[in-house]
Amino acid sequence: MVRFAREKAPKLAKWINTKIFRPCQSVYLSSRNWKKDDTEEEQIAELRTEIKA
Repeated sequence: MVRFAREKAPKLAKWINTKIFRPCQSVYLSSRNWKKDDTEEEQIAELRTEIKA
């Protein structure tokens, strides 16, 4: 069992990394970027209202 784990663990970890972690990371990063852009647009709108006032 230990030998099996030592042989298969790196491949399994690599598979988990490519199949699960990376897609989740890209989704997380894209959602963060989207939120960041959203807040920047809100800040610009607030600045415009301050300039008008």
